[in-house]
Amino acid sequence: MPVGLAYIPLFARLARGNTLSLRENAYVSPSVALGAPNWRAILRDIVPNIIGVIIVLIAITFSWAVIAEASLSFLGLGVQPSTAS
Repeated sequence: MPVGLAYIPLFARLARGNTLSLRENAYVSPSVALGAPNWRAILRDIVPNIIGVIIVLIAITFSWAVIAEASLSFLGLGVQPSTAS
């Protein structure tokens, strides 16, 4: 579990950066200008555009997390033998 917690800032930084860049695009401004609530603009315009980047990062990060967990177990710092990792 601590290996997974170490990657949270990476996901937060990527999501925030993409959200800030997409917020300035031409297709987000009209929905907000027409009176749509912020949550609707986020769900309809921003989330579908950042989900692909997040999925790619999940795939890459998962592989690194497996390697880190295996390395810790090899050194004897992982989970105990009776517990599944």
